[in-house]
Amino acid sequence: SPEPRMREALFALLLAAAIHAGVSEDATACKKLGFTDALVCSKCDSLGTFVRDTELLDECHKCCHEDSDSLDPEMSHPSAVLRVCN
Repeated sequence: SPEPRMREALFALLLAAAIHAGVSEDATACKKLGFTDALVCSKCDSLGTFVRDTELLDECHKCCHEDSDSLDPEMSHPSAVLRVCN
């Protein structure tokens, strides 16, 4: 019967929408706090050596992404220029 399949499809759609809404709200909250999408957790750890504000550090860790060992093509630079001045 197609009815169980429809229920499964509807459930999957609702679950995906709920997950997407949660991610959007989190991203919006992080932007309001001044954090960007490019924030990696190692930067929050580095911040902790200079700042003792635990609330700020907790917010940083809620908004960060785990560091990646591999290079992200969106984050890499195609070229660089090194200028040496005397």
